[in-house]
Amino acid sequence: MVEEQAEPQPLQQPAVQIMQSVTITPMPEFCPDAKIGTSLSTRWNNWQSDFEMYITASGITDPKRKRALLLYQAGPRVREIFKQIPETGTDTDYDIAKQKLKAYFDPQKNRRYEVHRFRQTTQEHNETLDQFHTRLRTISETCKFADVEFEIEEQIIIGGNSSKIRKRALRDPTFDLKSMLLEGRRDEQSESKEQTDGACPAKGKTCNNCGKPNHFAAVCRGKQKQTRSPRYSNKKHAQRNLKTLDTGSNTSSDEDYLYTMTNTKHNNKVNVKVGGAKFQTTIDSGATINVIDRDTFNKMQDIKLTRTSTKAFAYNTKSPVEFLGKFEAVIETRKRISVATFYVAKAANCGNLLSLSTAQELGLISLHLDKLTSKDAALENILQKHSKVFSDLGKLKGEKIKLDIDKTKIPKAQPQRRIPYHIREKVKNAITELENQDVIEKVPENEATPWVSPIVAVPKKDGQVRICVDMRLANEAIRRVRHPIPTVNDVSFALNGAKFFSKLDLSQAYHQLELDEQSRYITTFSTHVGLYRYKRLNYGTNAAAEIFQYTLQTALQGLKGVKNIADDIIVFGSTRTEHDANLDKCLQRLAMKGLRLNRSKCNFLSTTLSFFGQVFSKEGTHPDPRRVADLLNAPQPNNAHEVRSFLGMANYSSKYIRDFATLTAPLRDLTKKDVRFEWTQTHQTAFEKLKNTLAIAPCMSYFDKNKQTFVTVDASLVGISGILSQKPRN
Repeated sequence: MVEEQAEPQPLQQPAVQIMQSVTITPMPEFCPDAKIGTSLSTRWNNWQSDFEMYITASGITDPKRKRALLLYQAGPRVREIFKQIPETGTDTDYDIAKQKLKAYFDPQKNRRYEVHRFRQTTQEHNETLDQFHTRLRTISETCKFADVEFEIEEQIIIGGNSSKIRKRALRDPTFDLKSMLLEGRRDEQSESKEQTDGACPAKGKTCNNCGKPNHFAAVCRGKQKQTRSPRYSNKKHAQRNLKTLDTGSNTSSDEDYLYTMTNTKHNNKVNVKVGGAKFQTTIDSGATINVIDRDTFNKMQDIKLTRTSTKAFAYNTKSPVEFLGKFEAVIETRKRISVATFYVAKAANCGNLLSLSTAQELGLISLHLDKLTSKDAALENILQKHSKVFSDLGKLKGEKIKLDIDKTKIPKAQPQRRIPYHIREKVKNAITELENQDVIEKVPENEATPWVSPIVAVPKKDGQVRICVDMRLANEAIRRVRHPIPTVNDVSFALNGAKFFSKLDLSQAYHQLELDEQSRYITTFSTHVGLYRYKRLNYGTNAAAEIFQYTLQTALQGLKGVKNIADDIIVFGSTRTEHDANLDKCLQRLAMKGLRLNRSKCNFLSTTLSFFGQVFSKEGTHPDPRRVADLLNAPQPNNAHEVRSFLGMANYSSKYIRDFATLTAPLRDLTKKDVRFEWTQTHQTAFEKLKNTLAIAPCMSYFDKNKQTFVTVDASLVGISGILSQKPRN
């Protein structure tokens, strides 16, 4: 008995044989060229981790076999890469092979993609908050965030399903990640208990309000069905009926509080004209949107509504105002014209409201504030962090501008233009200020001045003067460098998907570029106090625009969400977090380059952007209301020259005007040679119709390279046209 207990080997042998009989499925090959744009380093580390489990399960411990199996299972592409790597050791150096491959794939980490993937992560429908938190923490490991906890908190707020947690987090700064998870568990447990306590009485029922299942109309959080009134059955009003849009199955309990409505019995009313209808509206400084009632809308002509999901609440009410839709049109008062968006209330004869912004544009109301400060703490922190960028006049570091001067041109020293005695002191002060700013310098007495240009003193609004050098003759000797300048269409393509905008203005932009010493002599100018020359790039130089655009574009190169045309810099982002990150990096780059901004002319964190005669927003672009107002206020032309001027203004916004060539054909006939100018009713009709068409111009969407694109072309006796349109993804 003792001898039998001392020999357990026969009992263990079958177990060993069973272990050896287990078949391990070979691993898939690793393809470095697959999934372009993903993090190659992350995929290799995951594959390597799986391989370690594979060889452990296979019972392989010999380094030589492990190395051979690593290269074999990784596939031919990895073996090809491995052959090009130096100093990979011998056939038995398994650890060295791993280190070399890791070192090869690690530098190719795509951190930008990992951060993008993190930002796009949202909580799944059946995913608990703890599961969502775990998934975010796993993804964040490859993002290299400075503050991981904060980034996870932000993503839970943005991508989480709980509006309750979102609202509390945005309201309470002490509501941290731990509190969010605890709150989420409580809510999920409560919901789970409610679902198990018994069958819901609404289960299987259909809502009479929205038509969706499993709830009653009394607790419906969807929008009410659009019912058609009998008075809309005739053809006149048929075109105003809104198209039925599929809003999907998702509903939200989050509501936007857009304006407050004051008592419409007050006397703060004004007479306006919109869409051919004259009516009274109440100015409400607390309202952020313009509202008109249904009766007022019915008086208008040729106005079509578009669907709106905006929820607006009157003061001290819990139910939103019901809207038929919205439209954009020209609004006129006795003195001014503007373009605004109006929301049509479903109720009849409930009164009309004019928002604060529209009232300000029409000059009906003005705000007098002693001090304007930003209430956005995050934005203020960014601006305070880079406060140096908003001080004094900057100078680009490490680069001097060298002008290409034609030495074969005969230099010309022009005589000084006499400065009127009553402004000579002002001119002297302006010269002294430029000299103190290191923009100009006095020409040394012993130095030749082959080129001398006169100056012109231009009065400024503050009573002082601006020094302008007449460089026309000197420019004949300066060869222009043809650097491409981006167009508004180029910027428009880059803004696709952007929702938040900031516009930065460089202080005395050209004067922040230093001129090379060998190029300064050609900028010499004469004054009543002596000869001076520019040390910085001056505005009169013919090549200044191209040089400045190229230099600034080079200085900002590589920054995401940053574009510039001339001295205007646009910073944008599809989310608030992305915008703030882009703004922070842009200000950091400007400070590093020594450039400075004029803060009073900068516009931060806006949902719309006025730029080169157009307004950009998340929906697309539309004409700048100021440009539209200029066109609408244009008087009737009295000669061919004035017709050309008017057509030039209209042509700037021609892409927003349907049938532009047909509408302008009678007017263009008046600009032809040997055509007598005679203004008839045909021209007057074309003149007015062109104005009215621009006033209700549509919003043009951004070009999306991922959408299906169509090109439609046509021609007539008065013009040819091409329309680029895209089909929505859904």
